[in-house]
Amino acid sequence: MSAGVSTDQAQINGHSITLSELIPLAFAGFAHFTALQVRDRRIKGLDLHLDRLRKASVEFFGRALPDEQIRSYMKTAIDKGPEDQSLTVTVFSRNGEFTADSMDVVMCPMD
Repeated sequence: MSAGVSTDQAQINGHSITLSELIPLAFAGFAHFTALQVRDRRIKGLDLHLDRLRKASVEFFGRALPDEQIRSYMKTAIDKGPEDQSLTVTVFSRNGEFTADSMDVVMCPMD
């Protein structure tokens, strides 16, 4: 087992990213995810995973990506990997958790 991260294993919006692009996302902002098992390039309960991502996105961000867009990204990841794999789909905001932008806060000067 390799301790490194392959650029084909990490993707954003269906495109491979480098380790240097991946590291800042660990502290980038708010996120939620679903983890699933892929067997023979198929996902059991895909509709449940998509439903959970959609509901959590609406709750967290006030909107959700279309299911077909997420399915497309998942298919790209699955096609680039082995027939049997673990897949994590993360929906995130790049606005940092500890920034004013993350909560749509209006900053007021202190007296």
